[in-house]
Amino acid sequence: MNIIITKANTDDLPVIFDFTKKLNKDTNNKYDATVNVNFVESKGGTSYLEQAVAKDDRIVFLAKCDGKAIGYILAVIEKVGDFRILNAQCEIDFLWVETDYRGRGVGTRLIQEVEKWCKDNNIKRLLITVDPHNKNALSLYKKELFVECDLTLGKDL
Repeated sequence: MNIIITKANTDDLPVIFDFTKKLNKDTNNKYDATVNVNFVESKGGTSYLEQAVAKDDRIVFLAKCDGKAIGYILAVIEKVGDFRILNAQCEIDFLWVETDYRGRGVGTRLIQEVEKWCKDNNIKRLLITVDPHNKNALSLYKKELFVECDLTLGKDL
């Protein structure tokens, strides 16, 4: 399997929209019913994804196999402010790999590409938020040496 990782551009937006729809639907169905399955169609969602390929403080990489897009990762550099001794950190907002390609190192390759981009931008911390019930994702992130650094708790009212 020949996997190539490429930086996404505006021509890739239809694929990015499609993967984001799949990710949000999967997350909504399995883990968190508050995830908006119509995010991509919303004004804010469309704008967010368009900016992800256009602005310098964010990046989208696509994984392709034989020319076909099979996954993506979207990451954003965030200013931290005075709370931490870091100037900024990067958060992976979206990561999706098509079901048939999972367990083949595609997610690892996408994460590694974001890590390179972070280093090139002098970013010292990479974060990702994951549902604690998403065992496959947790396994991948722990394999990639992510550790718990903050814990967010929620309560429905």
